[in-house]
Amino acid sequence: MGQAAESELKRADHLIHISLKYTRTTDVLLSILKRFVSAIESEMKDSLDAAKEKGHIKEVEKSPKMITAQLKKVYKNSAEINELIDFYYLLRRILNADYIRKEEFRKNVTLFAFDDQGTEFARIMTDTVKEYYKKVEDLIKYMEENIQLLRKRKK
Repeated sequence: MGQAAESELKRADHLIHISLKYTRTTDVLLSILKRFVSAIESEMKDSLDAAKEKGHIKEVEKSPKMITAQLKKVYKNSAEINELIDFYYLLRRILNADYIRKEEFRKNVTLFAFDDQGTEFARIMTDTVKEYYKKVEDLIKYMEENIQLLRKRKK
């Protein structure tokens, strides 16, 4: 796992198991989601750097939309990469959405995210971030395995 991604996951793990246990606010939930996004972005960039080293791409793009397009190009027809990208965009969408806080400082702290039309599209709770953590961890491990394979491949 890339060092930056691993560091972000450690911070997210601490937020989930320590901070959220004692603080129980939506701000902690949002901070955890930001760590997930940062870890995924770091791993995507590491993957594209490896692809650049091997000559699969000429330059690593800067914008998230272009980075995900490059990933799809490098990892053609990969269901896991498509899942990673979809999940990444979901997390970003939640972070940029309007939201309502419920049950703060209680066991069932919940963040309800709404789209532009006012329709709820995500409900984030303690259990949700724990599931997301496992998903991010698995997807990053998959990416790291692919980075290692990519570095072993010939041009």
